Amino acid sequence: GNEWEDACASLAQVSANVKRSLEKLRSAEAMATIVARTDPAFANTLDSLRKDAWMSLGLYWEHDFVGGSPVISTDERTAWERRMQQNFTDYVDQLYTLAKANLANQINFNSANQRFFVFNPLSWTRTDYTDYAYNGTLPVHVIDVSTNAEVKSQIITTNGTQYLRILAPDVPSEGYKIFEIRSGAGTSYPVAGTVNLSSQIIDNDYFTIAFTNSGVITSFIDKQNGNKELVNSGTSSDYINNMSLNNNFAASDNTNGSFTVVNSGPVNVTVKITSNAAINHETQITVFKDIPRVDIDNSINQNFGDNFLYNTFSFNTANISSPAIWHEENGAVINAKKVSNGGHYADQQARYDWLTLNHFAAVSNNGNYGVTLSNEDCYFMQTGNSTIQSLDENTAKIKVLVGGKVDGLGMSSQGNDAVFNQSYSVSSYKTYSAANSMKRALEHQNGLTCAQITNTSGILPQDNFSFMNISD
Repeated sequence: GNEWEDACASLAQVSANVKRSLEKLRSAEAMATIVARTDPAFANTLDSLRKDAWMSLGLYWEHDFVGGSPVISTDERTAWERRMQQNFTDYVDQLYTLAKANLANQINFNSANQRFFVFNPLSWTRTDYTDYAYNGTLPVHVIDVSTNAEVKSQIITTNGTQYLRILAPDVPSEGYKIFEIRSGAGTSYPVAGTVNLSSQIIDNDYFTIAFTNSGVITSFIDKQNGNKELVNSGTSSDYINNMSLNNNFAASDNTNGSFTVVNSGPVNVTVKITSNAAINHETQITVFKDIPRVDIDNSINQNFGDNFLYNTFSFNTANISSPAIWHEENGAVINAKKVSNGGHYADQQARYDWLTLNHFAAVSNNGNYGVTLSNEDCYFMQTGNSTIQSLDENTAKIKVLVGGKVDGLGMSSQGNDAVFNQSYSVSSYKTYSAANSMKRALEHQNGLTCAQITNTSGILPQDNFSFMNISD
C-alpha cells in the first residue's frame, strides 16, 4: 500500500467515472473492431479525441493528485482532474455510440417486426439481461431469432424512459444475437423472485435476503450450497452493505428509511430503499431469474467533505472460518496475507491499511466455499481490522472505501460533488477460482449492449454472430 495512491479517493465520483469509462471502452472497442473489418475508416473523425483520451487517462493519475502546491491551488487541480476524466469519457462515449450504430447497420434485417441485436463484449458465451428502449404498443413478447423460442421479458421505466428488459440466453463470445418483438402477451412466466413486505425478505431460486430500512442486508442465505448464511451479524459494524460515515454505521439505525418494489417480473425483482441512516442514500437490491448473483447499487446523495465513507461486507465466520481473501491488484490477483503466511504482502516496510480493489475480491474458507464481491466503482478496501502497521488476515470482512482523504492527501471536500454511485454484486462458489471470480465480476460490470436493426442489405448474419472465441 502507498498513501499517495489513495489520493484518488478524495475525488471519488470523478475517479469512479474514469473506471466506468474504462470498462465501457471494452464494449466500444469490441464493436469497433467488428465494424472496422469492412469499414476501417468509420471512426477516423475521432482520431484527435482518441489521442487526447490516451494522454488524459495517464495524466489523471499524475503524481500531483495529492492536491495543491505553491503555484496551483487545490481548486485548480480539481478542475484539471475533471477535464482529464471528461476528455477520456467523451472519447469512450462517442466511440461506443458510433460503433453501436455502425454495427447495427451492418447486420442484416429481414422481418416485418421490430428487431434488435444484443452484443456481448466478453470472450465467453453468457446469459444476462439487457434493456431495449421501446415506446411501441403493449403488450408484446420477444423471440430469440436463433432458436425461435420466446425469452423472458418485462417492461421497466428508468428516468422517464420505457424499456423492454429481456433475459438474453447464451449470447455468443465477442458477438451478438438477434431478438424480435411480436405483438401479444406471450407466455406468462413466473416472477424472478418474491418480496415479503412485512418481513422485508427477498427470495428467489438462489438466495433469500433480509434487508433493513437503511439498506443493510442482515441475512443472505445461499440456497444453492446447503442454505448457508453469508452474513456475519455480530455487531452494528458488521452485516453486508453496511454504510459507515466516520464509524457511524447505518445498521445502528435500521428503522430510518422506507422501501418500495420498483421492478418485478420474470427477469428480475428490484427493491429500492431510501434512508438517511449514516448519510442520505438510496440502495437498490436486485435478484434475477437464471443469473446466480445479487446486485447492490448505492447512490449517496450528499457531500461528505474529507470524512471517510465506506461500505462493509462482513461474512459469516461459521461458514468462512479460515478466511482467504484474494483480490485483483494492478495486473495480478494476489492473496491478502503476508509472505510468511503464504500470501503476497511484504513482512516489513509495507503499509496495510488500504489495499487495491479493482474488479473483485473473493473471500473463501481456505480456498473452498466462499463469495465473490464484484466492485465497479471504488478503488480500495480494508481487510478486517487492518491498520497501517498491521494486516488482519483472520477476519472475513471487507471495508470498501467509497471516499476519503487518506493522510490528508488529495482534493478538498470531494470537489464539492453531491452524488456518489457504487455498484456491487455478490455471488457464491464451492471452490475458489481466480478466473471464475474475474468472469463473474466482468459480467456484472460489462452489461450487454443492444440497438435496433433496420438495414435489409446488412452483410452480417441476421440471427447470431461470434467474432472470436478463446479455447483453454
